[in-house]
Amino acid sequence: MDASSSAYQIMSDSLLDEDLAQRTNLIGGDGDTIQDLYTSLISPLSAYLKEELKPPLGEVIPTRITRELIKRVYMPLVYGKGLMSSAQDISAAMYDILKTNENIIVSAAFYRFWFEKYPQIKNLMNLINLGGWFAATLNLPVSYHTHYFQSIQDYMKTESVIVWVFDRIKKKRRKISLSMPSTTRDRVKTQRSCFANFIHQKDASIALYIMDHFTNSNLYTVHDNFIVNPTQVSNITHCYTSAFQSLGDPLSQVNLFLFNNILVHTSFCSELSSQELTSYLTSLHHIEKPTYTNQSCAESLLNVLERALTDLVPAGLKRKDHAIWDNKKKMLLESYRKYVRSLDYQGEEYVGYAFQYHTFLEKLHHKDSRRFALHP
Repeated sequence: MDASSSAYQIMSDSLLDEDLAQRTNLIGGDGDTIQDLYTSLISPLSAYLKEELKPPLGEVIPTRITRELIKRVYMPLVYGKGLMSSAQDISAAMYDILKTNENIIVSAAFYRFWFEKYPQIKNLMNLINLGGWFAATLNLPVSYHTHYFQSIQDYMKTESVIVWVFDRIKKKRRKISLSMPSTTRDRVKTQRSCFANFIHQKDASIALYIMDHFTNSNLYTVHDNFIVNPTQVSNITHCYTSAFQSLGDPLSQVNLFLFNNILVHTSFCSELSSQELTSYLTSLHHIEKPTYTNQSCAESLLNVLERALTDLVPAGLKRKDHAIWDNKKKMLLESYRKYVRSLDYQGEEYVGYAFQYHTFLEKLHHKDSRRFALHP
């Protein structure tokens, strides 16, 4: 049994996006048909490109859109794939009709379509990546936590080092250049990689949950697939959906990441009471025996986060670096505001968010959903 578009299943859970959850088979849709996210995009993407691209591209490109090409562009996007890399894939698929640099124009249109259709995906990616940027700027590694394990991301810049070697063939010395890690953290690579590792850890935690809780029968793995006896299919799909619930409500997960990479380093973190921490990181208190009927939801971290980013400004920053810090701060706070609003968290009230989350869980655990989480 192979998870269908598991990265986007995790994204649908993080955004409580029922449409994306249905298209990735995390929750059941209409009928018994197994959904395919990439196939479902062929028609709307073709129509979008027909309107977006000028002739003759707008006439020819839509006729060449395939599931394989869509998957090549959009599947790795969550893991940090860029526009230029996607342009190469598009060029390889349409080399016979694209002129110089037209692949970049088409690639840009692919990206605009995706982020117009799922704008909250781009916003959440920015939010997590910016959290990693602040950790690296504070000269700290990025930390990721689930109830199974903690992982550390710590990218360092490389420096070119000249080394002399003896060439036995030419019988003389020559120099070669080696890239050696330095002690300076790479903020650009850190920011670009954070969201990918954020998703990878959720994926790993889900797999560990299944191995920990699936005790009904033997469980085997081949590559990235679980193999079970056909009579156990319904049990493993139920276990799979429960694994998502074990992660906690989505705002708790994001708050936990921001807390461990930003707030924990502030001078006032120790002043927060256990009750305040519970209100921000509430899912940690329901991790062993998750129940969707009485599970609480996290509250917005916005005010504390804004105070933390002000408190953490490194001393002695140059004017240019101070301006960069302030700009990143505004971007992160705005992304966080957009994120909590997308979860129906209004002002200081989380009633709408709690309702939306519990509704999502009910559909996740509905008897008609269990056959859709995984497919042969």
